[in-house]
Amino acid sequence: MTIPSTFIIAFLILAALNILAVGSKFKPLQYVSQLLIVPSLILYYLFSIRLANIDILIVSGLICCAIGSYFLIYQEDETKLLLGIFIILLANILYTISFLRSIETNVQYPWWKFTLLIPPTFILVYTILRIKGKTEVFSIPAFLYIGLVYLMCVSAVLRLPTNAELAYFLVWLGSIFFLFSVAISAIDSFRENIPRAGLFVRISYLVAQFLITQGMIFTSFI
Repeated sequence: MTIPSTFIIAFLILAALNILAVGSKFKPLQYVSQLLIVPSLILYYLFSIRLANIDILIVSGLICCAIGSYFLIYQEDETKLLLGIFIILLANILYTISFLRSIETNVQYPWWKFTLLIPPTFILVYTILRIKGKTEVFSIPAFLYIGLVYLMCVSAVLRLPTNAELAYFLVWLGSIFFLFSVAISAIDSFRENIPRAGLFVRISYLVAQFLITQGMIFTSFI
């Protein structure tokens, strides 16, 4: 078994345990698995590509997600919860910058590429319509958060080359899952209680991180 295989298996096992723990509300397992998931993904990324091809922005974003996940454990502590959200938002910004840096210049964009903006635009508009009118102080940061994640989706579309391969679509799909997780969290927090919202948020968030990381690994070999 190769080193990258070891880390991706560790990630999948930890992700499964974390999802199980969130679904069953078994806090000890949730805490332990949540602390280890993203570090295993970071190691998978670092050991999967050549040193010269490592994207420091992606690594920094994953590190931010690992730190943010730690603070998100403390759901009852408002200060730590907001700090965790802010750090993960920073990760999202780092991802966006990385995607923008890899956009090809002087290329003709086929019309079908812009149809890929339909899913994230729908999620964005639907979420805003669901939570608008709320006066809670946190609603403004929620709009900002989901808007920035939407920009990440746009940057993921713009980086698609004319002859886009699977690697690029994985990153785009990962950005959609990232936006979906934020949308569920926002609607659940500001409009209505969604049954098992925490579970859906966690699943979509983990899928997003995996797809973005895997897509960036594949992209490094193109």
